[in-house]
Amino acid sequence: MVPAAFVAIDRVPLTNSGKVDHRALPAPDVTAFAGARHIAPRTPLEERLAVMWSDVLGVERVSVEDSFFEVGGDSIRAVQLVGVLRAAGYDVSVREVFEHRTVAELAGLLSGQVAGESLIDPVEPFALIGAEDRAALPEDVVDAYPLSQIQTGMLVEMLAAGTAGGNLYHNINSFRIPDENEFSLPVLQEAVACVVRRHDILRTSMSLSDYAQPLQLVHATAEVPVTMHDWRGMSADQQHDALRALAEEEWARGFDLAAAPLIRIAAQLEEEGAWRLTISHSHAVTEGWTLNTLMMEIVECYRHLREGRELPDYQAPSVRYADFVAAELDSLADPSDRSFWQFVLASHSPMRLPDNWADENGAAAEYHQLAVAYDDVEEGLRRLAVQAKASLKSVLLAAHLKVMSTLTAESAFHTGVVFHGRLEAPGAEAVLGMHLNTVPFPGTRPVGTWRDLVEQVYAQEAEIWAHRRYPLPAIQRDAGNSERLITTLFDHQDFYQVDAEAVDTGASENAGGNEFALNAIATGGAIKLVTTTAVMSPVNLERLASMYRLVLEAMAADAAGDAAVACLPEGERELLLSGWGAGCHRGVALAGITVDLVEQQAAATPDAVAVVVGEDRLTFAEVDRRANRIAHHLRGLGAEPGHPGRCGAEPGPPSRPRPAGRLEGGCGLRAARPQHSGRAAGVHAR
Repeated sequence: MVPAAFVAIDRVPLTNSGKVDHRALPAPDVTAFAGARHIAPRTPLEERLAVMWSDVLGVERVSVEDSFFEVGGDSIRAVQLVGVLRAAGYDVSVREVFEHRTVAELAGLLSGQVAGESLIDPVEPFALIGAEDRAALPEDVVDAYPLSQIQTGMLVEMLAAGTAGGNLYHNINSFRIPDENEFSLPVLQEAVACVVRRHDILRTSMSLSDYAQPLQLVHATAEVPVTMHDWRGMSADQQHDALRALAEEEWARGFDLAAAPLIRIAAQLEEEGAWRLTISHSHAVTEGWTLNTLMMEIVECYRHLREGRELPDYQAPSVRYADFVAAELDSLADPSDRSFWQFVLASHSPMRLPDNWADENGAAAEYHQLAVAYDDVEEGLRRLAVQAKASLKSVLLAAHLKVMSTLTAESAFHTGVVFHGRLEAPGAEAVLGMHLNTVPFPGTRPVGTWRDLVEQVYAQEAEIWAHRRYPLPAIQRDAGNSERLITTLFDHQDFYQVDAEAVDTGASENAGGNEFALNAIATGGAIKLVTTTAVMSPVNLERLASMYRLVLEAMAADAAGDAAVACLPEGERELLLSGWGAGCHRGVALAGITVDLVEQQAAATPDAVAVVVGEDRLTFAEVDRRANRIAHHLRGLGAEPGHPGRCGAEPGPPSRPRPAGRLEGGCGLRAARPQHSGRAAGVHAR
């Protein structure tokens, strides 16, 4: 009964009836919850766990009742914590950390275990390939192991796209490095060489057909090209154009997959006091966390060498990228992993975007994007996360699922969500490589409150963690069809290993592409929506962005708000409210136009689904036939045709003003999406 935090207010806000207005009460700062009431460890096990938590989270102390996510925890740190625990002999999983979120709860889970020898068992070099393949390897290869299935899928996509694919899985990232000292290309080259010696993946080449299975070969040495461009004297626009031209050259040059390395580096001198570090890389050997870790290692080595200081001792991780591949192989052999994803596919339909949202002008497909800011409502979103005992990522993912549920006619669907498969081992966060796996995340049309929705999403995340390494290509094969399972993707990125004083994070540039129709990437206080004009026109992308923003505002405003409300863009909501949505009145000013539209659609696509009510569905032809029967019946009763609003009912009273901060949906009508088979858009009614 002791409050988690105290907030001082000048007066208690009241409603018009004199009751406490709970909605008007100010929210406590999220930081007020964490450690507001410190409870020291009470047992030797709690004391040991508290020390591990403090080390992983980088905080001075933790209360045994602090929630892992309230004090800075996330999936990467959860993996680190489990790695430390397993190295100490405790048999625990990441999912169990997600489910037992305090030191006290985790101590209760582990109370029967006795710490002992490390449970980390890294694979030996060449242990994952056969003797015949090993004998055929070049002499300079110091290790070889299979490609992960995600890597193989990327290479197949790249090769299938050919030159027309351009930047498919060939990414270019540019970081602005504040530096008052004179730039030195030789020092940067030495720093890069130092980092390359540390990491297998930077000395790796790939072979799809020369061995019994696709392999990646780790070479003893590899030289990453490091070049320099002097763009000082150019205007900012000219420098931007030059960077774009460099990217085009890199994409045209591509990579020879059979030759290491699959990465190139260039520095650009743009102005006094700063320079750019640009990394051109194949996504098959990198991902966001890897890229930012690599960038920071290069910058730190560069600064030490330029200043004549000795490099700090490098502590190699306890595992290598080969261990990630071994873990994937274990997952592929695990029947429970396969059956888990088969159940998801059997009970949830693939998410598809509306076909008619593409650019109507038929222009060539071009990437375009919009950022949906949430930094101004982040406090409310974090408050919701605390109340749901979840993470900010869970809140943002819940928002994404809400928007996707508005666009699909399916009551149960799945959309792609990016998980990482880093090993639960000390130092695993420092292992470079492609550790990501995009899996079909199950979603349903929301019911209940926003808090209910976030709790459900968090519970689903925790369940997936045990099966996250079962690769998407295998899930696709198990589905038994050639249609892409995933066309929409959500990813949450928080690269907190980047030192903001060493890197100007606000001036980073990046370019690249993948095969997904829509990417929703939550990072830096915004959800970045990336698509192509072949999927969504700029106008429709703005509509989509508006929907995300409305959902985020509603979630931040009231955790107890109705998650089933329709969050529609400006104009569309008013259209529904002025017609069908105005209190669900029978007198509709647009009735005549609506009849014409339904008749036209019934003639064009008679078998397309028009109305979804629970599990019931009506096609446009069925709606048209039923409407005709009712019309004939009404005429028989004396009703006059052709006069909107004269079906024996007068228009109802105007709807009441809605309180600020709430998003209502009138009748709850939502635009449905057409299937890829060509079905036209319908309307949800609930």
